[in-house]
Amino acid sequence: MNVTVKNRTEQGKKQGLFSFKNRWMEVLIWLGALLCTYFIFQAALMLYGKYQQASYPESLIYGVWVEQDVAHYQADRLVISQSGIVVDGGVVDTDFQFDGEYLVYHSGTQERRFKFDYENWNEMTMQVEGVYQPVFVKTTLN
Repeated sequence: MNVTVKNRTEQGKKQGLFSFKNRWMEVLIWLGALLCTYFIFQAALMLYGKYQQASYPESLIYGVWVEQDVAHYQADRLVISQSGIVVDGGVVDTDFQFDGEYLVYHSGTQERRFKFDYENWNEMTMQVEGVYQPVFVKTTLN
């Protein structure tokens, strides 16, 4: 009768998909998979941004916007153009973001956010805390 005694450390090293000697290969494969996932995610974000720019160009909202339901002498007047946003005759911001649903720009240190409802680019509501939320309507140049 022959009895063979196997070394326990050898048995432990052979567990899993790869042997212990090739464990670094398994680690490299997992790192490669993580890197590929990261790059695919970044590419998807870039493509989504390009799609948003093509679907909702900033030119949709270019024009003169006047606050509604206030006295005409008290109403804010925004002019949105390629060169930026002008409020009551003064340039407020030359860089603004528009994603088809929100218009966001900065006036000093304050961020101003406007919401367009139901893809209606002729009316926007300023998102502010409080009861009164000003509504702006696009008008023709006078």
